[in-house]
Amino acid sequence: MTRSDSICFGLLAGGQSRRMGADKAALDWRGQALWQHQLRLAREISAHEVLISGRPGGPYCNAAKIIPDEIPNLGPLGGLSALLNAMSSDWLVAVAVDMPFLDVTTLRELLATRSGLAGVVPAIGERAEPLAAVYPRAARELVAQRLQLADRSLQSFVRAAAEAGLVRLLPWPAEGAGVFRSVNTPEEFAAAQAR
Repeated sequence: MTRSDSICFGLLAGGQSRRMGADKAALDWRGQALWQHQLRLAREISAHEVLISGRPGGPYCNAAKIIPDEIPNLGPLGGLSALLNAMSSDWLVAVAVDMPFLDVTTLRELLATRSGLAGVVPAIGERAEPLAAVYPRAARELVAQRLQLADRSLQSFVRAAAEAGLVRLLPWPAEGAGVFRSVNTPEEFAAAQAR
């Protein structure tokens, strides 16, 4: 039995890191692996459970329960599906491993702005930030449906989730967009470290 406000922190770390040329989760970020840096957020929001969407042999394999994608190579929507299906909590706080500037203040704001049964996804202009968001457990049915489509983009999923009342888009000021900055290439990672 879960409480109505139980939270699962879900770290999405299953990407292939092709553009980076190395496993992003294992990159050294200010003295610790990027996955370790991100998992601190789970403690800071007092998550009831922690799951990692990733490879069973990944560098984080002893840190939390690893949830491999049910069907490989479906991208981040596949990872989101795996987390929603595996969690026992009512809410999923989904966090990408490659967003090192994401902070607890942002996650707490997202959690505080949930309404009723709807989660929340920050949006800067027309672009949503679906891998720094809060989803209700009920979103798993929509994710399963979207995985059957040719368009498995997270942007399309978030628009469909908003139309279904599963999430609401939270307008985020452009000047605060840096908190969602991701690092996908060695150049982006070097620039982020230099900040």
